[in-house]
Amino acid sequence: MEQVLYSLPDDWEYKKLKALIKMHYGKALKACDRVEGEVPVFGSNGVVGSHNECLWSEPTVVIGRKGSVGEANFSLTPSWTIDTAYYVEIIDHDVLDLKYFFYFADRFDASSISQKGVKPGINRNDYLDLNLPLPPFSEQKRIVEKLDALFTRIDTAIEHLQENLVTSKSLLASALFEKFHQEVNSTPIKEIFNVYNGRAYKKSELLDSGKYKVIRIQNLKGGENYYYSDLELDESKYCESGDLLFSWSGTPGTSFGAFIWNDEKAIYHYHIWKMEPKVEIAPRYAYWVLKDITEEAIANARGVAGMLHITKGTMESFIVSLPSYQAQQKVAKELDELALKSEQLQTEISSKIESLKHLKASILDSAFKGEL
Repeated sequence: MEQVLYSLPDDWEYKKLKALIKMHYGKALKACDRVEGEVPVFGSNGVVGSHNECLWSEPTVVIGRKGSVGEANFSLTPSWTIDTAYYVEIIDHDVLDLKYFFYFADRFDASSISQKGVKPGINRNDYLDLNLPLPPFSEQKRIVEKLDALFTRIDTAIEHLQENLVTSKSLLASALFEKFHQEVNSTPIKEIFNVYNGRAYKKSELLDSGKYKVIRIQNLKGGENYYYSDLELDESKYCESGDLLFSWSGTPGTSFGAFIWNDEKAIYHYHIWKMEPKVEIAPRYAYWVLKDITEEAIANARGVAGMLHITKGTMESFIVSLPSYQAQQKVAKELDELALKSEQLQTEISSKIESLKHLKASILDSAFKGEL
């Protein structure tokens, strides 16, 4: 895709980047080969660690070459860039200000020049062939100073909103802990639910169409790409609309935890349990019990990266409060209302964050058109 060029003020000009900067390949440095130190180690999407020696001793802009292609990071200190990124050298510091170039790189959408494939990447020559709107050096300095001031305020506002977002998410988790860990008829899960294992399937048993949908983890989060089965199984291997399911292996915050199945009769896969109440328990209270266990399992695994797993024995050993049916309904109603308010608040905060990010992009566009 050809770069869009706008008309510029009279004392500005377009200059090819290859006349202004050099882009150097980073050098591989595996985590096991790093010696923890004061030097930041940059990958394609930012700092990935530290080291005790640098690859480049001057301030630079690091540009993602593979993975997060085109993502720009600014380093004022000596640094090491690994082989998934480039680091930039300014040819003449009296012609181009490094921070001015950083803002250009941060604004530029590298998808227009990225090479498609399993691992997208950008070619150095393609990047160096881009045109940079170049004002006089004093004007570059003025623009950088103004952008720094504006973005400091915007980034501070975004940071505060993100803190509010974390707080709003934790409110529900705190309420769950308060409701389900009271000394009111404390009962282990194995006395409340039958925990039925899903079934593993051979490839030949998974069909493109058939009598029953086969629920996989991705389907619990709204994925519509289903396999099907014509197998007739034990009744415990099916779930009906309204049944409680628990994904015991998944990503915290997305695919791990409690779900309600709201579709036709289906078969659930191996990494999913069906949680069938064996005592009188209000349906929504049962759901919130399992949501509490989801939050507790995630909290216990804090600091562990990647997929989260819990065993059936661990699930059955969780102890929760099981008050009277009437009290269960009251608690479930309160939690439903709190969850709705929490979701509305998170949506509102997330919308404000996105608006501020759009504002930053709009300010950058104005800056490089000479309108700031």
